[in-house]
Amino acid sequence: MKVLLLALAWTGLASAATAGSWSQCGGEGYTGPTSCASGFYCIALSSAYSLCEPWNGKVSEALPQQPSTFQTMASPKASASASSTVTITTTVPAVSSVSSTPIAASSTSAPAMAPSSSTAATPTTSAGPHQSSSTSETNAVSTTASVISSSQSTSQAASSNSASPSAGSDNGEYLGRINPSTGELSWPGTGLRFSYNGDAVIQLTTTGSNSGDLIIDGTTTVIPSVTTDIPLPSGQHNVEFRKRSEAAYGSIFVQSGSSPASSDRLIEFIGDSITVGYGLDGDGPDCANTAQVEDNPKTYAALAANALEADYNIVAWSGKGIVRNTPSDNGPLMSELWTRYGANDADNTYDFSVQAQVVVINLGTNDFSSGGRDALDLNAYQSAITSFISTVQNKYPQATFFLMSSPMLADSAGVGNDQHTQMSTALQNVASSVGGHFVDWPTQGSALGCGYHPNADTHAAEAPVLASAIQNVMGW
Repeated sequence: MKVLLLALAWTGLASAATAGSWSQCGGEGYTGPTSCASGFYCIALSSAYSLCEPWNGKVSEALPQQPSTFQTMASPKASASASSTVTITTTVPAVSSVSSTPIAASSTSAPAMAPSSSTAATPTTSAGPHQSSSTSETNAVSTTASVISSSQSTSQAASSNSASPSAGSDNGEYLGRINPSTGELSWPGTGLRFSYNGDAVIQLTTTGSNSGDLIIDGTTTVIPSVTTDIPLPSGQHNVEFRKRSEAAYGSIFVQSGSSPASSDRLIEFIGDSITVGYGLDGDGPDCANTAQVEDNPKTYAALAANALEADYNIVAWSGKGIVRNTPSDNGPLMSELWTRYGANDADNTYDFSVQAQVVVINLGTNDFSSGGRDALDLNAYQSAITSFISTVQNKYPQATFFLMSSPMLADSAGVGNDQHTQMSTALQNVASSVGGHFVDWPTQGSALGCGYHPNADTHAAEAPVLASAIQNVMGW
């Protein structure tokens, strides 16, 4: 097994100039300032990119309880006779703790348990990409010979809320976008589902820093640092494994699973760090994000899909936008990354053989972020979203589209600072023009994850709102 741990790189005072907060401060070929503003430290995201981030290593054990009221606005399919907007207001009860999710289905509803010594290593504290600055792309090439070593295997489904593995599969079914030729779990939320009777172990290799959820017969164990093979209990069990962290931190390689079977309930989520689950388990806003506090299975996306008993793909990367990425990120836009099979594969490698019935797009937070640059051209943003939907429609011709606003954008005093309203208005215009649906995610409250991101309670509160909107339209 090969493990590459991303190191923390603390800059000294070698450079007289100072990089601003959330600005690049190092990496291969970089010649700019290598020291950061007061309270920020230069942290290596990869050999190619280092970033000025705050650092205090905080991780919360419990998050505050907070009831919320949210509003869903669904625009009907465009037609000559209908152009009205339906408004649904839902009041969501308080969430008791981070491990309690009111809408989770059977495979994820059990409280998270502390990992045993046989399934987890000590969490690392390597820092990672911030929503507003990440540019690193991990290009890992490690592979392993097999996924599961078992005395007996079955192809029974491990979860009641998803499609069964392909017929004849002994090693189970890949979950999400996983290139079967590499077995790389790169996108957040990707994983493996299988059943066995006997003795078994999940064999894997890793690059970077990764966290995961191991779900055995409906009970979830969090593995904060996935570095070694995962032994499983003897007997007959249903198993699901999900990657919690995003591609920018690293990848987990498993091999021998089969490609996902076609499903009549497949939702594809396309987004940035909000959809990734950046800082979700952190006690923010000043904590540093790591692979350990990213928690994709607790995002609004995963929870909404589970509530609808639907399969899901999550194609998301922190710092990405549809017109422009976060100010320090000159890498590919999300529309380009979306064409990849795995997050680190070449562009245009995904074959779209498995069709999504619903596509949820949550992009724009990074487009609106300023960082000293000009304000976002709203016409360009609206045009880019419309064009991207057209591209997606060519691949998923039967899909229904849902566009979401960002809880990280607020309306504040002053001309031109009504970002949440600007984004919402643009997305409603797009939804009306393409026959899609707009779901508003109001600005979050004071309880935050790392880097001012939505925490577990905020995600859990928004999930039933999105699930309700999808259910009303799709009849699921």
